[in-house]
Amino acid sequence: EKHLNRMKKVYRRKVEIVLNVLKSFPQLEVMGESSGLHVVLIVKNGMNESELVARAKRERLKIYPLSNYSIIRRDDKEPQIILGFAGIIEEQLEHSLKALFKAWGMDEID
Repeated sequence: EKHLNRMKKVYRRKVEIVLNVLKSFPQLEVMGESSGLHVVLIVKNGMNESELVARAKRERLKIYPLSNYSIIRRDDKEPQIILGFAGIIEEQLEHSLKALFKAWGMDEID
């Protein structure tokens, strides 16, 4: 039970870190922020899913387009990306997110 309580605190802090970083990037809309250790990002920077995934891969970050899990292909919509962060240690989370968004050509606002 001690382990579970400790992990709940770690997971809660990770979610808080992610949501705080995401607030600084107006080109991103977040869905599912209460769903655990992943969120869906609607990316509004002019890139398509393939470009977003390729740029993340160059930074050694793995993301998944939501369309991989959809029966109907919708190219007319802004790309939606599944961002999982369970496997990133807490101390690297903010840096990893900012590296991803920089690779996507996004600037942080204060």
